[in-house]
Amino acid sequence: MPGKQQRQVLETIGDRCAALWNAVQYRCRQAFFKGEPVPSYAALCSEFKEHPAYRALPAHIGQEVIKKARKAWDSFFACLRLYRKGELERPPRIPRYWKDRRTGKRTFCVIPVKAPTSYTLNSRTLSLTLPRDLREKHGGRLVLRTKGVLRFHGTPKTLELRYDRAKKRWYAHQVVEVPEPERKAKPEKYAALDLGARILAALAIEGVSRQILFSGRKVWKDFLYWTKRIAEEQARLARAGRKTSRQLRKLYQTRARRLRHAYLALAAEIARTLSQHRVTTLFLEDPPDGHPGGHGLRAEEPPGAQLLGRETAEKPHRGRLYAGRDTGSARGAARHLFRVCRLRFPRQASRQA
Repeated sequence: MPGKQQRQVLETIGDRCAALWNAVQYRCRQAFFKGEPVPSYAALCSEFKEHPAYRALPAHIGQEVIKKARKAWDSFFACLRLYRKGELERPPRIPRYWKDRRTGKRTFCVIPVKAPTSYTLNSRTLSLTLPRDLREKHGGRLVLRTKGVLRFHGTPKTLELRYDRAKKRWYAHQVVEVPEPERKAKPEKYAALDLGARILAALAIEGVSRQILFSGRKVWKDFLYWTKRIAEEQARLARAGRKTSRQLRKLYQTRARRLRHAYLALAAEIARTLSQHRVTTLFLEDPPDGHPGGHGLRAEEPPGAQLLGRETAEKPHRGRLYAGRDTGSARGAARHLFRVCRLRFPRQASRQA
């Protein structure tokens, strides 16, 4: 919750991050267009060490901006390989500049911080190291009041300050390394989860005579209500000869946020039910071929739920099943179930204006 002067400082740092990002992307894009190898992270750090955009930032922020820019190219090349193998329908786009295409001005969206030695975050304040030319005015560090709850406690890693242009607010995203506690061995007990649309989830637990059904009626009703609001706003913009607005972006965010909350609540309830019945292994249906996120579940393995791909010939379901083995972390299980459950909702749920 920064004040007016603090917001100006954050905007200055964000604009400098955008300037360095654009300079790095220009260097990488030119190398790619000329058929030359894209420079590595180490080569970019060495090349931009004396660049004005790099020197205008603290080293821990400048290095992280370069790392994010290089990771964008790693993702591009990985998607390009998948496209050439026929696993992606559309070719990936090369990383872009941070700028407004209509005005041509730089736009900032994130301030990455490399190490916890450069920031301090607690439940009330966030302290951040400032660039050299701003330290005299603001006392060396920028101290911001925070609002929210720290959900994880452990070894802090990187931090990102993200700016939401629709809400005009800053959000801090911190990476925390949480050690996995040791759990005692439990007797095996199985459950199976079937995903749907009207019935969002049907849970069958070993030893329970009836299935536990989770209706999606209210979720669908709420989703369609906000979809209607979005359509009305789009019609209003069309009459005015415009394509987007801040209000439209806020409506998209509200719909996506409410849908995410509904599925998080569903996943948490399923996780609590499994914990009450002492379930150790949960079988999940395999998303159909080509469904977004089908194979990404194993790559996004959360702490507390080890995903095992199994061929279960003894089960009535003929497809492959994922088995999530609960190691005692209900929160990890809930986050994993949320990733699985949301696959069945329309794609436009996560769309942004």
